[in-house]
Amino acid sequence: AEVFGRAASGFAAQAQRNYEAASLVEVARVALLRDDGAAAAASAQRALDLVESSSGHAAEALALLALADADDAGHVDLDALESVGRTEAADAIRVRTALLAERRGDRELVVTSAAPVRQRRGTGLRHRLRRHLAVALVAAADDDVAAARRAVASGLSLLARHQAALGAVDLRAEARGHGEALASLGLRLAAGRGAIDLLLTSERSRAGTSRLPRPPVADDPELGSLLARLRSAQRRLDELDPLDDDRAPVAREVGSLERAVATRRRMRPGAGGRPTTVDERRLREASHEAVLVSFVEVDGDLVRLDLVDGRCRRRDLGSLDELAVPVDGLLRAVTRLADRRVRPAMAAELRRRDDTDAHALTARLLDGVPEGRPLVVVPTGRLHGVPWAALGPLRDRPFVLAASLTGWLDAEERTAARSSSGACAVAGPD
Repeated sequence: AEVFGRAASGFAAQAQRNYEAASLVEVARVALLRDDGAAAAASAQRALDLVESSSGHAAEALALLALADADDAGHVDLDALESVGRTEAADAIRVRTALLAERRGDRELVVTSAAPVRQRRGTGLRHRLRRHLAVALVAAADDDVAAARRAVASGLSLLARHQAALGAVDLRAEARGHGEALASLGLRLAAGRGAIDLLLTSERSRAGTSRLPRPPVADDPELGSLLARLRSAQRRLDELDPLDDDRAPVAREVGSLERAVATRRRMRPGAGGRPTTVDERRLREASHEAVLVSFVEVDGDLVRLDLVDGRCRRRDLGSLDELAVPVDGLLRAVTRLADRRVRPAMAAELRRRDDTDAHALTARLLDGVPEGRPLVVVPTGRLHGVPWAALGPLRDRPFVLAASLTGWLDAEERTAARSSSGACAVAGPD
């Protein structure tokens, strides 16, 4: 019991240190975005002092420390990491540093950090997406926006094909996480161009724009076994720290199993999904029948894109974090009002709060949205928690919430095709 007690105390202390380190890393990141290098370096160093050098928080802190004090790059001996076989960890730190430098406008540090990663040749999805991201970062730093956008588009296309080949929904979601940094960079690059470019870029990055494939068939035990092994390897990889010596062989195992699953699925006609094509013409045509509204987050700011009658308009709505209070307040009020046990006095107060928060969100999110047609809304981030039906303009208006405009359009066309392909018989209860 005494040994168990000491072990439990040790685990609790380590968990507390990890929590504090994560908080310090976030403080350092915010300080960097505010150009306060001294505060960022101090917070990153405190995070390093709290955790072991092999932890994920340490890897992030190293990148932040290198960026906060670029003249003191000795904090991150990446060549030493590579010499002991930790190339993946070194490249992860390089890319993190390059991303943070890109946000701060430090072009020289972007190039020096991302250039080595750009030359890598790997077979796993993580390696390949990281390389696309490095190519895009270096091109953007050299003011070659076209090349940067091509690299982002190529990486997202790779991700969509990979998701379609895997088939299993949980594995598709896992793969989706690997492309988040690439998608965010693509949005930042498109934000300086026209509204339609930003809309199409967001569509390519959303949901991988990959159709949900059929689940693995029960009569293929080999495919089922491969998927089970892939899930197990993926869990082991996620549990390993970035600087762990065992990470490289597990990463190779994951890549090998992903290729085996994709190969096996291709052997079974109709078993896999296929990437959906984002078609500008189709979206413009659909906007003559419905008002298409897509919300996009760019560097923490919310942008609304309205596609109406073939024309796309952009409206900047300010910081997305500013919506946290009305969104959470409205959601709590709606949830409490659904409880029949709420007393009348409390119900009246909740309705008052409901109306206040709903009015604030309506004014912020839906001001200027054309009326008179069905509405399609694609939320982002915190907006997924908005009870949209509680907003005044939508209470008596037909509307649809969708993960992406392309996904909604595909579903509409499939529904129309089924409804016109045959007869439907309906029998009532009598």
